[in-house]
Amino acid sequence: MNVVLLTVVAVVTVAAHSNKPCSEDKDNVVYDDFLNRHIFTGNIESTNVTQWQSYLDGKQLTGDIYRRTQSFIHEDKMDAVLKICQSGLQVNNSNLCISEGQMNVFEVQLDKNAKRVQSVQRT
Repeated sequence: MNVVLLTVVAVVTVAAHSNKPCSEDKDNVVYDDFLNRHIFTGNIESTNVTQWQSYLDGKQLTGDIYRRTQSFIHEDKMDAVLKICQSGLQVNNSNLCISEGQMNVFEVQLDKNAKRVQSVQRT
């Protein structure tokens, strides 16, 4: 499965002109937002809903009804993520980087109000 990294754009004007959306930029706003929303730290037991709920609550990543599906990659894969972002591969809509390789991604599904974790899949 190819990995698609979607960065949530905190400052549209910065991302709109970035050819490396998940790479550090001069003010790091978009990059820091990407790290916060897609790179997870710590020891979460794969698909444990309770642990993911605690993690998302702690990072204040619940409550956004437009983000009912969230994707995460563990921090130990950060080098591979940055290679995707910095490789000059296909970039779509100013904030998508499509890889040619594979890595595990955790997809966290939230309820209709985006407050409670319903399921977690490792793909």
